[in-house]
Amino acid sequence: MPTIQGFCLVLLPVAIAIIGPAMLVSCYTMAVLNGDVSKLFPYISDTGGDAPESCIFGQLLNIISLLLLAGVILRYKQVNTIVQTPMIHRLNTLMVWVGGLTAFGASLVANFQDTTVVVVHYLGAMLLFLCGIIYCLMQTYISYKISYYTSNRWLCHVRLVLSLIACVTFVSCMIGSSYASRGWREHHVHKTIFKWGPEDGGYVAHLVSTFSEWAMTYPPNLNLSSFLWQGYAVHFVSTFSE
Repeated sequence: MPTIQGFCLVLLPVAIAIIGPAMLVSCYTMAVLNGDVSKLFPYISDTGGDAPESCIFGQLLNIISLLLLAGVILRYKQVNTIVQTPMIHRLNTLMVWVGGLTAFGASLVANFQDTTVVVVHYLGAMLLFLCGIIYCLMQTYISYKISYYTSNRWLCHVRLVLSLIACVTFVSCMIGSSYASRGWREHHVHKTIFKWGPEDGGYVAHLVSTFSEWAMTYPPNLNLSSFLWQGYAVHFVSTFSE
C-alpha cells in the first residue's frame, strides 16, 4: 500500500535527518548558555553531560537509536528485495548486526554520560562511530553492486564520498584526541577539560579532534537518509494493505 510504504521509506529517514541536528544544536546552545562547556567546538558528549541538556541529549539520542535500528532493518529489506545473490545476501545479513551494534552504541552514549560512567560512554561512542562507518562503507559497496538494478549509480558516488569523509574525520578525531590529552596532562590552567581553552596544553589538537567529531556525525546521517532515493524498490506485505 503506498501510504504504508511512504511512512516507512520517507518519514523514517526524514526523522533521522531532522532529529539528529536538532539534538546537536539544542544541547550545544543550552550547554554554552549554562556555561557548562567552552563555546568553540566542545565534544558532542560534553554538551550533554550536565542537566538540563543531558535530559534532552539522552531522550533524543535514544529515539535516534531506535530510528537507526529501524533504518538498518529497512535497508536489509530493500537490498533483499532488489537482489538475492548469495554474496550480497550474506553481506547484507552481516550488516544488520553491524548496524544493530551502531544503534546499541548510540543507546549507551545516550544513557551513560561522560561525566558519570566514562568507560561505558566511550565504549558506546566507539561502537556508534566505528560500526557506523563500517556500515556506511559496506552499504556503499552493496549500492555499487546493485546499482545495475536501481539505476542510481550517481547516488553510489555520493555515498562513497560521505563514507570517505567519515573515515578521514574519525582518524583525525582519534589522533587529535591523543595529542590533546598528552598536552593537557603536561599543562593546563582550567580545572576541567569541559572548559578547554587556548591557555591549556594541547588546545590546537583538541580543536582538531572536536571539529572532526562534529564533522563525523553528518556523513552517516546523510548516508542513511539517502535511502529515500531507493524507497520505491521496497514492497512490504502487510495486512494493512488488504
